[in-house]
Amino acid sequence: MTILAVPPLLDFSPEGIKAMREARGLTRLEFASILGVTQGCIWHWEHGTSKPGNYSRGLLREYASQL
Repeated sequence: MTILAVPPLLDFSPEGIKAMREARGLTRLEFASILGVTQGCIWHWEHGTSKPGNYSRGLLREYASQL
């Protein structure tokens, strides 16, 4: 019997993105700099006025894998 490790699903909801940032005690500006996006982009994701696209979700996955 083979057991496969399944990575946990990431929460790309506004609350999930904010929790990801706060897990390391980062400001929006610091988090944006790490991801290579603007501070405004982070603000919009955290407030639900926009959602990260495919490329940004990939960046968030990579960031989360380092937590």
